[in-house]
Amino acid sequence: YEIANSCRFNDDDTASMTRTTETPTDPDKYTFSVWVKIGNPGIDNSKIFSVKTGSYGEEKLEFNADDLLWRKTEASGGETDYERETDRKFRDPGAWYHILIAYDSSDGTAGDRMKMYVNGVRETSFGGSVNPDSSETSWLNTASLTLYLGNAASVTQYFDGYMAEVAFVDGVAHAVTDFGEFDS
Repeated sequence: YEIANSCRFNDDDTASMTRTTETPTDPDKYTFSVWVKIGNPGIDNSKIFSVKTGSYGEEKLEFNADDLLWRKTEASGGETDYERETDRKFRDPGAWYHILIAYDSSDGTAGDRMKMYVNGVRETSFGGSVNPDSSETSWLNTASLTLYLGNAASVTQYFDGYMAEVAFVDGVAHAVTDFGEFDS
């Protein structure tokens, strides 16, 4: 069927979009949801989104060269603040993947502060995983920072493939069941 609200990102054409974040309801809580179809598996640093602050700091969601989906934030000194790096590979260029990130650093359970879902299933097996500190502010939802969709914030690391139904919700860490379409 026809996919509504989709964009084609060709890394050779340097396609990307940007949006500057306004004052958030709650910088410690958000949901990011997107449907992606990989155009060229194996591209290093294929960015879905990226936000940069400081000399080294970047909050990002990407496919890396090993075809692992990962999300990581580094502070301005370069150390890891929090991370989810899946240990399963995403290599099917014919498949659509629904990715949902639910961030809530006020959650009392450290492992629930940053949840990642792929195709409705919560990712729980990681090659790398560091939980955010309690009440740690996300750069993705910080006022006056620029969100890059389909590219890195400071270097040329473009996404190659399709994105559809991109949604960002400020101030709420939604359940994965709040997104998607089901065929009974």
